[in-house]
Amino acid sequence: MSNYRIFYHPDTISTTHSFDTTRKGADVAEALASQGWLISTPTPLSVAEATQTHSADYVDAIVRGTPRDLAKSQGFPWDAQMWHSVAAQNGALRDAVLSAITGIPAYAVSAGFHHARSNHGAGFCTLNGLAIGADIALKNGVRKVFILDVDAHCGGGTYSMVHDYAHIVHLDLSVHHYDQYPPTSPHQLLFVNHASDYLTRLQQLLSYAEVDLQAGDLVIYNAGMDPYEGCDLGGMPGIDGVLLQQREALVTAWIRRHQLNVAACLAGGYNGADFSHQELIAMHVMSVTTLLQ
Repeated sequence: MSNYRIFYHPDTISTTHSFDTTRKGADVAEALASQGWLISTPTPLSVAEATQTHSADYVDAIVRGTPRDLAKSQGFPWDAQMWHSVAAQNGALRDAVLSAITGIPAYAVSAGFHHARSNHGAGFCTLNGLAIGADIALKNGVRKVFILDVDAHCGGGTYSMVHDYAHIVHLDLSVHHYDQYPPTSPHQLLFVNHASDYLTRLQQLLSYAEVDLQAGDLVIYNAGMDPYEGCDLGGMPGIDGVLLQQREALVTAWIRRHQLNVAACLAGGYNGADFSHQELIAMHVMSVTTLLQ
């Protein structure tokens, strides 16, 4: 348990809006620490870094809260701490990417990325840390970045920001049509219609990527737990905790077999009547420990 990095910043929960995307990271980090995992504090994303991939007007709206409709376009009410929370979450993923490209696997205990566009938020996502991380990786000499997104929902925001990059491949496995988009080659969007096909479709996605994999390429893994059958926002009947654990084991084995570098993040997962907060946290912890142990 020494050759890894886990990044969490306490400013993640600084915004007054209480929702899984803005709150669950603290409990995941606490649970990991209680098991003996070391937690590193990332450097928050700067405004200058954010404007490398997002419009200056949009970033300014997040910071200052005006225009208000743009500042809350992800679906959250704006408050003066919003930027600090967003910068903390995206800084965690940026630092995870910088760790991963040195060969040290890393996990950002943060969420709320893949629906955000370059000039506005969407679907509880404010800045797109996946696109930010991929851009930074390429600028640091990475040959190719594979964004593997297994959140329940489609990552239309990510696709809109990376599809023109020659050295980024967006691999999207979805069980829900929210934020759907028509992918162009080499990007892939696969839908799962029945839980019994979930791992098969995932394997198809991974096999597709193998055509152009090289050791040392980077995988940015958006490891959502919202496909879970008890999740009100995206869950699919029949996708239980065992199946999600098998998913994490499959992805981990694929990464190690091909000697890929990896930076992961929490992505979706929302507690409700059939998905307790304790279960949600346990599933995210399972993801972290499977990938890094």
